[in-house]
Amino acid sequence: DESLHIIATDDSNSLFIPGGGDSFYIEPEIEQLEYDAKGMVTSKKRLGNFESLVNKVKTTPFVLIEGSMGIGKSKLGRELFSILLRSDEVEREELFPILMHCVVFQKNYEFVAEKCTQEYRNKFELGANTKVIIIIDGFDEVDLPDEVREGVIRRMFSDIASEKHLGIVLLSRPLNESQLLGAKI
Repeated sequence: DESLHIIATDDSNSLFIPGGGDSFYIEPEIEQLEYDAKGMVTSKKRLGNFESLVNKVKTTPFVLIEGSMGIGKSKLGRELFSILLRSDEVEREELFPILMHCVVFQKNYEFVAEKCTQEYRNKFELGANTKVIIIIDGFDEVDLPDEVREGVIRRMFSDIASEKHLGIVLLSRPLNESQLLGAKI
C-alpha cells in the first residue's frame, strides 16, 4: 500500500558536521518497512541513499520516520527539509515544505493538517496544485493516550484523502504500529 511507508533509521554511523561549504553528512542506514493489514512487517528494503528518501517523501502521501532517542530523527528531518527547500520544485512553485515540532502543530492547528496547509497556502499565495509537505518532528513527545494518537493519525489520513496535494512526514520514537496503524490503512 503506497499510502504508508515507515522508515526506520539506524543512525549509529550517521554524522552531520557543519562548517560552511565543507559540511558533510554521513548517511544513516535507512530501511523501508512494509506492513500487512495486521500490522506485521512483510518486507524490509534498504533505501539506496538519502536521495531515495527525499524522492519517497516527494511521492508518498504519508511517511513515518522512526528511531530511538538520540539517533538523529530531528537532524534527519532538518536535513530533509533543507534539501526539499532547495529543490527545483520549490522554485517552480510545485512543492512547499514546512517543518514544525508536533507541540506547535497541536497548539496552532489542533493536529489538523488541512488547517495548516490552508494557512500556508494563503500566507504564501500558493497555488492549489502546489504540493505541501508537512514534516512534523517529535510526534512521540506529545503526551497522548494511544486511542487519541490513533485518532490523530486517522485525521491525518483523512486530510491527505481530501487534499490531493498534501504530504505528511512524522518523526517519532517507535510507535506500536500494529495497534495504531495496522488494520486501519
